[in-house]
Amino acid sequence: MDDSLLEAITPKLIKDRPNTYTYTKAVAEQLVQEASSTLPVTIIRPSIITGAWKEPLEGWVDNYNGPTGLLIA
Repeated sequence: MDDSLLEAITPKLIKDRPNTYTYTKAVAEQLVQEASSTLPVTIIRPSIITGAWKEPLEGWVDNYNGPTGLLIA
């Protein structure tokens, strides 16, 4: 997907969410909730999030807060 298209549709998709992380987390939790009528499920939220695996770039970070700053130091 080209950058200009991505920039145009992102605000429409995430609406009142502050970023794409919280949006995708909410989408995933909604899917799990819908499946929970037929499956036993538990949602576990990790307390530490670090750099990206592959998207948008391997190891990408946009700040040095939390454990990322410690790892980079």
